Amino acid sequence: MLSDVLDPESRIYVSEVLMQFALRDLTIGEVLSTQAARHRDKPCLVFETVSFSYQEVELETNRLANGLSSAGVDFGDHVAVMLGNGPEILLSIFALGKLGAVAVPLNTSARGKGLAYNLDHADATTLIADAQFLPHIAAIIHLTSSLKRLIIVGEPPSGADLPADLIVLKFNDLRSSNTLAPKTEVRYNDQAFLMYTSGTTGPSKAVMYTHAYALTWAGGFADAHSYRSDDIMYVSMPLFHGNALHSATYGCLLVGATVVIKPKFSASNFWRDVYVYGATLTNLLGSMGDILWNLDVSEYERKNTLRQIMAGPIPDRGRQMEERWHVQLVSCFGLTDFGVSNFSTMDDPADKFGSCGLVSPHFEVRIVDDDDFAVADGQLGEIVLRTKTPWHSASGYYKMPTETAASLRNQWFHTGDLGICDADGFLYFKDRKKDAIRRRGENISAFEVEQVLMDYEGIAEVCAYAVAIDGDEEVGVSLIITPGHNFVPADLIKWCEGRMSYFMVPRFIDTREDLPRTESGKIQKHSLRQDAQSNVKQLWDRVSEGVEVGRL
Repeated sequence: MLSDVLDPESRIYVSEVLMQFALRDLTIGEVLSTQAARHRDKPCLVFETVSFSYQEVELETNRLANGLSSAGVDFGDHVAVMLGNGPEILLSIFALGKLGAVAVPLNTSARGKGLAYNLDHADATTLIADAQFLPHIAAIIHLTSSLKRLIIVGEPPSGADLPADLIVLKFNDLRSSNTLAPKTEVRYNDQAFLMYTSGTTGPSKAVMYTHAYALTWAGGFADAHSYRSDDIMYVSMPLFHGNALHSATYGCLLVGATVVIKPKFSASNFWRDVYVYGATLTNLLGSMGDILWNLDVSEYERKNTLRQIMAGPIPDRGRQMEERWHVQLVSCFGLTDFGVSNFSTMDDPADKFGSCGLVSPHFEVRIVDDDDFAVADGQLGEIVLRTKTPWHSASGYYKMPTETAASLRNQWFHTGDLGICDADGFLYFKDRKKDAIRRRGENISAFEVEQVLMDYEGIAEVCAYAVAIDGDEEVGVSLIITPGHNFVPADLIKWCEGRMSYFMVPRFIDTREDLPRTESGKIQKHSLRQDAQSNVKQLWDRVSEGVEVGRL
C-alpha cells in the first residue's frame, strides 16, 4: 500500500489525479491494489456480459501473475501479447506488470515478416496469443531466436505446425489458486512496456516505457480531461495501442472509473452501446467521428449519455458535432515515442477550439525551423518537446541507440510533426513532416510496405506514400514492373493478405517505367505523392475495382 508519510523529496505531484500517489510508488501493482482497497465491488472492467470489480481484477491478476511465474516468466522477461480486445489482454498486461516482466503488445493484424521482426527484435521469450492467430505464428516462428514459450487463449485450431521444443500452455491453466500478490519487488523506473511505433524511414521502433511513464501519461489525460470516479469509459479502439490502453484504461484506473471494452469500433452499434452502458467518455481517432456523423440520427443517438469525446484531431465540423451530440470535444498532442505534451480542455477559450491546447506543466514545447532555431509565434515549424519532470517521458528506442540519440538532437525530442504556437501558447498541429501514412488511426511505415512488396515476383522497385481521401489517408504505391511480367494489381492485393496487416495493404497502384530521382539516385517520394494526389482518378483503385481485403 502507499505510504502516508514520505520524504518530501520523494513526493512529486505530476497531476491532481496523481497527487494521491508518490512518484516512487507508481507501479501498476500499487495502483491496482490501492484502487481495489478503495473501490472493492465497483465495476472496473466490463466486456460484453462479463464484469470484473476492482477487487476481482486485483485477485485475478494476482492469480495470473503467480501462474505465469510458475510457468517460468521472470522479472525483466519480455512477453509479447497478441490478443484482441477483451478481459485477457488487460489481465495479462496487469499481471505482467506485477511480476516486473515487460509487456510487448502486438498489433493483432501483424503478419509474416513484420510479425517475426516484432517478436525477434523485442527478444520476446514468451508469447500470449489468441488461438486464431496460431497459423500466422506457426508460419514465422522459425524466424525468431528467443521465443521459447507460447500461451494460448482459446481452443487452438488443428494443423498449426509448432516446433517440438516450444513450451505450449493454455491461458486458463495458468490461473493459479494463489490470490496473494507476487513478492517480486517492482519499482517505478522498471521497464513496463515495449510499445511498437511505425518506423518511417526504417524498421518499426520499440519505445521503452517505465511504469511511471505509462501512469503519468494516463494521469495527464485523467487530469486535463477531468475523469471522475463515476465515469464510464467506452473503449472500442484496440488495446494494443497507447490511446486505448494508457489514455483511456490506465487513466480510468487512476480515478476509480469503469472501463467498458468492445471488440472493435462499430459505427452501427456505437450509439446503442453508449446508451446501454451509460458511457460518459470515449476516444475517437481519425475518420471515426466523420463515420458517425454520416449516420442517420437514431433513437439511441438522441439518448446519448456521453459528456465528452477526446478526438484526435478535432474535425473541421467539430462544433456541429458538439451541438448534434450534446457533448464537448477535447484533444491533445503527443506521440508514443516520447509523451503527451499538450491538452485542450473544456475550459479553453472558444476561439481556441480545434487546437491541441496549452502545454502541460511537465513539458516544454518549441516550434523550430530545419536548423532547430525557434520560429516566431504563428509561424510553421517542427514541434519539438522536452520534459521538466523526472520519468515523465519514454526512455528511448529499444536496441536503437543511434535512433534514440538522433531523436533528441540539441536536447529536444524531434516529433517530425509540423505545427504552430499562437501568441497565447496554444498549439495547432498542421501536418506530418516525417514519411508516415496514417490510415484510420493506424500509423503505417512506408518502408515496411515497400519491404514486403519487394518480395512479390515481378516488382523491380516500389515506393509507398500517403494519398489523402475523404479526410483520411490511404496507402498508395508506385511500381516498376520487371519487363515481360504480366502484372495484375488484384493478384498483388490478394498476395498481400497474410503478409502484412490488412490496413497496410495498398489501395492505389501506379505502374511506371521509371521513378523520379535526385541526382544521387534517391527516389523523389514527394513528387510521386503529388502526382498520385493530382491524378488519383487515373490510379488503379482496389475499392472501385471491388477487390476486398480480409482481416484474418
